[in-house]
Amino acid sequence: MSLIRPLFDYCFIILQSGTQNIRAEIQKMQNRVLRIIKTIHKELKIDLIDDRANKLFSKFITTRQSHEIIAQEIQDFLLQSSSRNNLKYKTPFDSIINTPNF
Repeated sequence: MSLIRPLFDYCFIILQSGTQNIRAEIQKMQNRVLRIIKTIHKELKIDLIDDRANKLFSKFITTRQSHEIIAQEIQDFLLQSSSRNNLKYKTPFDSIINTPNF
């Protein structure tokens, strides 16, 4: 969208002075493209940003458990963050507080 919209923005005078039929066709095309984009994640089996970030974080935590110093730093952070009750600024580490290995 950020690649195409500026082109339309650049020629807004032409679009504005064109017939209703031209604008209606462009709107139909935009609607079709947006429907395709909406389902593209499912069709191509691409992770959503949130899902991908969660997977990468889990992998990060798993690989760091074998590093004694890093694991201790994470443990210390978890102890500090469990003592604070401010959930306004949640970190990814807050989701692993109840994980048995940590």
